[in-house]
Amino acid sequence: MALKIAPKKQVTEDPRHTQAVQSYESGLRALQEHKFEKAKGHLQKVLSGPNKSLVDRAQVHIITCDKHMEKPTLQFKTTEEHYDYAVSLINVGDYVTAREHLDKLLKQNPKAEYVLYGLAALHCLTGHVEIRASPNCSIQIRARENLNHGKKKRARTSGPH
Repeated sequence: MALKIAPKKQVTEDPRHTQAVQSYESGLRALQEHKFEKAKGHLQKVLSGPNKSLVDRAQVHIITCDKHMEKPTLQFKTTEEHYDYAVSLINVGDYVTAREHLDKLLKQNPKAEYVLYGLAALHCLTGHVEIRASPNCSIQIRARENLNHGKKKRARTSGPH
């Protein structure tokens, strides 16, 4: 008695499931890049997919996107407090928003050395060392060197005789 082996049936994946998984993965990538509107768009496509667990996860991520897209009104008591906030944005890797805040600070107080140095640090971190911060910083550094040189010269000439 010979055993008959039935040929394996090809399991075809539901194209809606494939599309939902691709949208979910695209949404996660955009979420990791802090592109919340784009992420939400991809994740909303998952909601019409056949996989309930994937839909549930997408809903959680959509809520996360919504929370991040809500722009809180930031009010700072001092320029230094605003600068500290910009530095904290640099520390968490949100360079674009940090730049916006540093640029705003620079417009409010163009002679604030710490803002210029913050911009220079941001440029170094993002690999844009020659752009915008360099002329401001070189002027500021030269002014600081001239000021320090003048103090040293006065200290030498006004010493005990």
